[in-house]
Amino acid sequence: MPTYKKKYTYSKKTKYKKKTTTSTYKKKTTTSTYKKKTTTSTYKNKSNAYTYSLNLKGGKKYIGYTTNIKKRLNQHFSGNGSKVTQECKPISINHIQKCRNVNTAKKAETIIYKKMSNYHGKNKVRGAGHTKRFSFG
Repeated sequence: MPTYKKKYTYSKKTKYKKKTTTSTYKKKTTTSTYKKKTTTSTYKNKSNAYTYSLNLKGGKKYIGYTTNIKKRLNQHFSGNGSKVTQECKPISINHIQKCRNVNTAKKAETIIYKKMSNYHGKNKVRGAGHTKRFSFG
């Protein structure tokens, strides 16, 4: 334990006087009573996301992402999906890709959209933010 001496004290009679008293300071030792909780996530499957592409009538393509693939594909094929798939009915599923989370699914959707629009042409591919209706003519 360190000991500290006070060197000088002030008094009214004399300005400064040496003091010989020592004071000791003890460092408090405290132990933490908090325990880390170990939690296991039961929602691991909920964080998965999917990127998919559909073949539409007229040789057109649609790319999208979702966290519930069965529900979303049923919406598209029943006519309750996006405006693009309501206008041009889906014929078949081109591909489904499983991703870790929504952010990676969005990135994958953008990459797939760019590749498909370069290959098929921008007028035949929709998705990844480019969801303007197809022009007939």
